[in-house]
Amino acid sequence: MELITERLTVRELGENEAARSIRRREGLSDDSPFLRKGLAAEKIDVNESERTVTAYVSTIAPDRDGEILLPRGAVLDEYRKNPVVQYAHDRFALPVGKNLWIKVDGRGLIAKTLFARHDFAEQVFQLYREGFLNAWSVGFAPVDWAPKDGQLLAGRALGLDESDLLGVRRVYTKWALLEYSAVPVPANPQALTIAIGKGLLRDERLRRDLGIAQEDRPRASGSGPRQEEASAGPRAGKSAKTAAPLAIAPQMLERIESRFRDALDRSLAKAIEGAIDEALARVQGRLD
Repeated sequence: MELITERLTVRELGENEAARSIRRREGLSDDSPFLRKGLAAEKIDVNESERTVTAYVSTIAPDRDGEILLPRGAVLDEYRKNPVVQYAHDRFALPVGKNLWIKVDGRGLIAKTLFARHDFAEQVFQLYREGFLNAWSVGFAPVDWAPKDGQLLAGRALGLDESDLLGVRRVYTKWALLEYSAVPVPANPQALTIAIGKGLLRDERLRRDLGIAQEDRPRASGSGPRQEEASAGPRAGKSAKTAAPLAIAPQMLERIESRFRDALDRSLAKAIEGAIDEALARVQGRLD
């Protein structure tokens, strides 16, 4: 999953009470835009005993689309009524946590997330704790923005320096937060092998979302051909994976090779000796 802008409509949120309330209050329609924007946080604060992560989930910095979410334009009251934290914006799955508080400062929107205690949420929390994940994504309904209806961007009117608007094509001056999510964007893709080794990526979906192949998963201790065969089930038949070839240590190979050579040398020597004896016997017979 990459940190891109996902552009949807309010209709695609389905039965979302917060979306319905914002739609009524701000005069939005089913076809009004609903956006999701990701952010790789420069720094996150993890409290292991509390099982919490505090980080910016949105900042005033322009994104790759040349758009800015103006922090002071955030409308948070509807989100605070049901402050669940999703994984990858999946509203049909169990939340991975809940928001304890969310507030605006001059830099952006900062939130403190308490992670749930089910196994999947635990894995996600540990990935943040260990520094393998650092990204978040907000889902919001734009209410007002500039330029709009041909208006020009005015940095002073938005509380921004003109230099902040270089390359910017749109500033969301009022936007209603409806959700934010932990997202599976690795802080360091090469470090995922360490996460695998630590057993932090047990869930199939997490491995898939992070682009980890099935064969990269470390085998559980004590597993073997019989355990794999049993897990495959009686109907697996030919579709079940064959056991991996037996690994032989180099020292064992050397001993086997040495013994084979010795046996071969003895066999050759015996064969040569027999052939000589037979030839001598024939020669002796002729002489007689």
